[in-house]
Amino acid sequence: MDNWIPLVIIIIIGVWFLCNLFRSLYLFLKCRLNEPGLAAKHLRYFNKIFIGAMIPVVIAISSNQISSSIKEKEIKVKYVEIAVGILKQYPEEDTNIREWAVAVIQKYAPIPLKEKAKQELLKSVIKSSSTVEDKLNRVK
Repeated sequence: MDNWIPLVIIIIIGVWFLCNLFRSLYLFLKCRLNEPGLAAKHLRYFNKIFIGAMIPVVIAISSNQISSSIKEKEIKVKYVEIAVGILKQYPEEDTNIREWAVAVIQKYAPIPLKEKAKQELLKSVIKSSSTVEDKLNRVK
């Protein structure tokens, strides 16, 4: 939904840039025939326009990429939270949902699960992190 905003900005800047480009080329060619020194001045003017037009375009594109990346990571986190929630429940006879949850964790995990770990997740319940932390604190 928000992807159209950078596109509109790019189109507006592109139209403005093309108008200035044609104006500068016209003046450049006109001055080149009459006054060579003035042509160089118009060429510098064109370079300033080009650089000035590219800065907002680069900012728009990069900000769009950053926001898309952040949204994608948030979605991945939500899927992993759902999968962990499923795996915290006791396994039932139908293990399709647990298989899906294990597949989600496998997909988004930076270190892939071994086959033995996958089978354990399908058959047993994940203990909450507070329970694991309590046991570790007792060991210390």
